[in-house]
Amino acid sequence: MVGESPSPVALSDRSLALQVPIERGGTRRGRSTPRGVPGSIEGMSDPRQTPAVAPWSLETEETIGDYRIFQLTRSVRRSPRDGRESAFVRIDAPNWVNVVALTGEGRLLLIEQYRHGADAITIEIPGGTVDEGETPAQAIARELEEETGYVPAELHPLGRVEPNPAFQSNTCWTYLGLGCTFRGNARPDPSEEIAVRLSSLAEFTALIDSGTIRHALVVAAHDHLRRALARRDPRTAALAPWL
Repeated sequence: MVGESPSPVALSDRSLALQVPIERGGTRRGRSTPRGVPGSIEGMSDPRQTPAVAPWSLETEETIGDYRIFQLTRSVRRSPRDGRESAFVRIDAPNWVNVVALTGEGRLLLIEQYRHGADAITIEIPGGTVDEGETPAQAIARELEEETGYVPAELHPLGRVEPNPAFQSNTCWTYLGLGCTFRGNARPDPSEEIAVRLSSLAEFTALIDSGTIRHALVVAAHDHLRRALARRDPRTAALAPWL
């Protein structure tokens, strides 16, 4: 299927046994300064807790490995609380994007592919990496067409998450793509073998509830969408006929 335009078929046309998918990455230079402290949340303070947390100062930093899809960075940081120094290893991957993409008829675009990390066939929403010089919106428009051959009429940001802030430095943005039309210009990477599946928003939820979809970033994208619907975000108004 590599190099060919995937033919969309109904998701229910095929029975799949799925396991945990793993998201792909890329390279990015490490960040040399901390992001800072997030805003406090009212009601969370507790006088019995330890003192407030502050960023650790950076003492030294070096790249110790470059593996094409990510770099490994080793840093030494100093605790603001007691002055001790500790070494940390960080994965620096490019930022990621994914999209809840629907056709003008309300069909949800899902993709099926084999994931080498999980050694399993998975179902996901379209997504990929933000290339150097791209905005997240530009990246997801490109990735959507490359993976599926579909082009969105509208793209709306739904939210973002940090995939694993314990040892990864990147961010994943989720978009809502509306009015997607099939142009037939799919251009998957040479190592990507993708089949496009047409589904629905209800089935998207059911696939997560059943454990068929367990990709953390896909589940997060679904949560972004449901939160936007719950707060009646005007960007989701067009979804009303398909809920």
